[in-house]
Amino acid sequence: MIDSVFPRGRVVPSDDVLERHGFVRELTERLIQGDSVMLAGPRRTGKTCVATETLRRVRERGYYTLDLDLFHTASLQDFGLRLFEKTVQLRTGIFHSTTQNFKEFTKILGSPDIFVKIQDLELHAKLNPINPSPLELIDIALTTMERIAQKDQRRLIVLIDEFQEVDRLGGTALLKQLRSIMQYQQGVSYLFLGSEPSLMQTLFADRRQAFYRFATLLHLPDIDQEEWREYAQQKFAQASLSIQPAAFHSMIEHTGGHPFCVMAVLSEAYVWAKLTGVHMIDLTLMHQSLVRTYEELEGIYDELWKRILTIPKAGQILEYLVQQRPPYQVGESTQVQRALTALINTSILRKERRGRYTFVEPMFKNWILRRISSPPL
Repeated sequence: MIDSVFPRGRVVPSDDVLERHGFVRELTERLIQGDSVMLAGPRRTGKTCVATETLRRVRERGYYTLDLDLFHTASLQDFGLRLFEKTVQLRTGIFHSTTQNFKEFTKILGSPDIFVKIQDLELHAKLNPINPSPLELIDIALTTMERIAQKDQRRLIVLIDEFQEVDRLGGTALLKQLRSIMQYQQGVSYLFLGSEPSLMQTLFADRRQAFYRFATLLHLPDIDQEEWREYAQQKFAQASLSIQPAAFHSMIEHTGGHPFCVMAVLSEAYVWAKLTGVHMIDLTLMHQSLVRTYEELEGIYDELWKRILTIPKAGQILEYLVQQRPPYQVGESTQVQRALTALINTSILRKERRGRYTFVEPMFKNWILRRISSPPL
């Protein structure tokens, strides 16, 4: 068995997915009963892990699943081809074209007719013989999804990650095409993930958009201290280790419970404990782990800061916020509002009630505070 006590930088195994107040169970039930759901949030906050675990539970209960990541989809043609391949795989599990792009795929067909027999389900469709369109292939794939679900009486749950990328791939035409078919599907539910909350909100909440009110908009809840405490204690116990309450509180204070940061610090604490031969994670060892984690993040945060400085007033606003000073003291209100909007859209800040702003990643906030206290030469 491959042992990874505190996995990070990848989709975590089922045992490492926290329920987030029962959110995973809720999401599973909503999709099974036929709801489509939109879930948006910054990267590295656990969306994909939650979605992957949800699909695993759905499969365990006998339903079909299909997933597609638009972030790694190069073009509209690539989207159509991948969607078609994955749809055929629902029945066979083995179909895979040897082509690398849509043009090669249509050449191999030899004719505009597509005829595939997927076990007892025959798929016969015709592409435009002069200028085959990837939208036609997408149409065929979506239609076939519904046919498979209805024929097998087996709901299909489709995960589309980084859904905001549809704007890059096909814009309004693609959105309208998708909605025109999806809205009539009775046997297919969709889980739309996105790492740009403001854009995802626009796609699903703006009445001018094709996907207006198509899906239920859910918020991914934070993982509270008690969930983290139980998780850390259980994982350390599996490695014959324990963690002092004071050390745990120090970790939460620095990370704010941010999933990526928590896993990074806990992983460092585990490594230090093994290297030093101790069996208790105390405040001293936790301090070492935090120092090492900040060192690891230094390069990432430094590059992020350089990008922030390209936004007028953004750097100064963040410095004001970490010092608990009102951001609108930075300068003219319109320019400050533009900078705040940009910082929210890039998932650096989150707007709370009553005009308060909090950092999505608390360790970045601490890094800025340290930078102000000890500015680089």
